[in-house]
Amino acid sequence: MRVLKQRVLLELDEVLIAFRGGSVEVNESRARVEGYRLCVEGCWAIVSSQGSAPRREALERLEKSLRLRAEQGKCPGLPDSWDEFSGHVEFGKDLDDYDSVVELVAGLCHEVEELEPSVVCEAVVMVRRRRRCIESEHSRAEETKRIVEVTFSLAKRGAGAVGATSFRALVPMNARDVHQLIEECYREALERLRRASTVKSLSVLERGKACLVLDSEAAGALFHEVSHLLDPHIGGSLLRGSKIAVPEIQLVDDPTLVYAPSLRFFDDEGVRCRRRVLIEDGTVVELHSTLATSRISGSEPGSAHGLFTTPIPFHTTLVVEGGDWKDSEILEETRRGFLIGGAAMATLEGGWIRIVPQYVFRIDRGELVEALRVRSVRIPLQALKTIDAVGRERRMRCSYEKEWLVTEISPMIRVLGVVE
Repeated sequence: MRVLKQRVLLELDEVLIAFRGGSVEVNESRARVEGYRLCVEGCWAIVSSQGSAPRREALERLEKSLRLRAEQGKCPGLPDSWDEFSGHVEFGKDLDDYDSVVELVAGLCHEVEELEPSVVCEAVVMVRRRRRCIESEHSRAEETKRIVEVTFSLAKRGAGAVGATSFRALVPMNARDVHQLIEECYREALERLRRASTVKSLSVLERGKACLVLDSEAAGALFHEVSHLLDPHIGGSLLRGSKIAVPEIQLVDDPTLVYAPSLRFFDDEGVRCRRRVLIEDGTVVELHSTLATSRISGSEPGSAHGLFTTPIPFHTTLVVEGGDWKDSEILEETRRGFLIGGAAMATLEGGWIRIVPQYVFRIDRGELVEALRVRSVRIPLQALKTIDAVGRERRMRCSYEKEWLVTEISPMIRVLGVVE
């Protein structure tokens, strides 16, 4: 009977800088969570505590129960071997000059509120220093990582009230990187608010099946949801060999991509991360996997998320390979359809993916003619086989899956869907 025992440590130092309604907040917090966990043939027992030593005797009692389940064949089993990461990695530089960040954020919000008195600006900058450590009998994997996350939310009051949001993240190497990220996030939110302020209602006749041009962020949200179906735990998940998209679609999970804020060299089980081709020529060739799903899926582990919860498999940095089209060419070659910009929310609903866009434009004979108010668009999974244009230029989208920061890097695509 194979048993894996680990000691897990997570330390968080966070500084939250916020500008809300003319007020500035700077709040600091620190947390230290320590835990022990064991995996008996793929079944986990985990105990943890914040600020005090976890109760190891509770873990010993749980181990007996897990061994009984394993003897009864109720545990999925562990792979014969896996590549445990050992060593210490460090990403980013500490940000010490918080005053300049406060000044910049407040200045940008004052700027837009003076230009447009009806606009309310809210900005939040989260500066994180995160240290995780996973120790087992044969290895010690340790990571120290700095991340800065920026959110700008703009809302226009009064008649025709609208709002816009932008979220970005990076691993900072200096204060200039952070200032640039804040300014880019602000400009994106401002541009989205401008577009939202000129919207018209979608006519009843325009609802239904349509040609959709998804910008890079909306396309990233689409493939984020496709990625869920590459989890062997999920009922109805995709199987290897499934032809789900056109041959131009190549999907890769690359956790070690250095410019992504989700960068990591080992997963939350201490397994070394590697570049994983998931979809090749439109066909599923690999699945996400943890130690517990490896025997079921036949995939190598290395996709685990979750330190103090049962690890689940998911992507870290999802990359959609670019195609041959320029973005301008995709629009010019679209006779009639809709440009779907951004993604306020995306969900997987049965065989459909629903996206709530940040903004929408009607396309008529290759031109953007007017902004529209669209509740959502739905794209059936089988419509991935209708993708007939994949852009060259790719952009990054950052989002949270539960409490884990993940990244999607995608080009613009054109696909059939339903407008609501």
